Amino acid sequence: MEKQKAYLWLSLGQLTHKKAQALMDLAGGIERLYTEFENIATTRAFLSLKISDEKRAILQRFRDNDYLQARLSALDKMGVQVLDCESEAYPEALHNVDSPPLVLYAKGDVQLLKSPCVAVVGTRHCTRYGQESTKRIARDLCDCGVTVVSGLATGIDTYAHTETLEQKGKTIAVLGGGFLRISPSSNTNLAKQVAAFGLLLSEYPPESESLSFMFVMRNRIVAGISEGVVVVESGIKSGANITANMALENGKTVFCVPGNINSPQSMGTNAMIKEGATLVTNGFEIAETLGFAKKNNAKECKMTPLALDFFEQKVYNLLQMGKTHFDILIEKMECSVRELTVILSTMEIKGIVQKLPSNFYALTNQK
Repeated sequence: MEKQKAYLWLSLGQLTHKKAQALMDLAGGIERLYTEFENIATTRAFLSLKISDEKRAILQRFRDNDYLQARLSALDKMGVQVLDCESEAYPEALHNVDSPPLVLYAKGDVQLLKSPCVAVVGTRHCTRYGQESTKRIARDLCDCGVTVVSGLATGIDTYAHTETLEQKGKTIAVLGGGFLRISPSSNTNLAKQVAAFGLLLSEYPPESESLSFMFVMRNRIVAGISEGVVVVESGIKSGANITANMALENGKTVFCVPGNINSPQSMGTNAMIKEGATLVTNGFEIAETLGFAKKNNAKECKMTPLALDFFEQKVYNLLQMGKTHFDILIEKMECSVRELTVILSTMEIKGIVQKLPSNFYALTNQK
């Protein structure tokens, strides 16, 4: 408990990880830093760290056992646990991210941090295709017992959390702010549901207002606690792309759902696929790649692709009978050569259809 108090105290100073670590190294550990801070703060070595007077004053002000105990008690009444970086519940993988948080505030089932986790992220301004794709991936991951991680933002994040909850699966929402000031406010009720049936996680105290830089910092936690990151839809410049890059930096697998080449919401994902991200069309492929899925589940999933429009579904139904020549498809579809070419090209990009020799087409799972 004393070490937990010390870490909680140091986190209130909002120092960079580098400076916090330097302080602990200087003192010879977190507990000694806490007990001897007044003396340490007058040394030349401390001054060389160039900690601002404001942050130094905060650390001096809150270095109080009674205050810290009262704060822990108040958090406990709120149902909030404090996970310091040495506690058993703290995710081991977070130690490998850039600037790992000293403490995490957790509300809900902290055991989910030990479960297989996959992040599902994407743009706030998603299309109907993105919505349906996210729901499908979340359902598949739930079927494999995978915990779905996201950032509680509008758009793809919201659909990932809500679909998981509807499937009675497990989800973790990592916040870019405190529990008492949910952003966006429209997701306040969703946050309550996640806390009740999953886990809310933040590195910021519950009363913290959400600031823009916090959402970027949040992304490293989303990537850090997940064994893979799925980007459903994203523009060229997107927070989801930042999460994907953070995942790659930590040796995680990045998956992308292919999208319409004319859709701005798919420009980021399509670009990442070109650069080597793993193209996926369902959640079982993700789970199977990471070793979470049963092979029979993966086979079943490949027989039902992600959200198709009316004409794509018609082509899909025809190809379920086996490989089919282009001319036969034109006859059955009752459309022009140009229209069918566009439909088949789109389905190839999505990974649903494959072109065979002699102008035959087949579903990708068919031989």
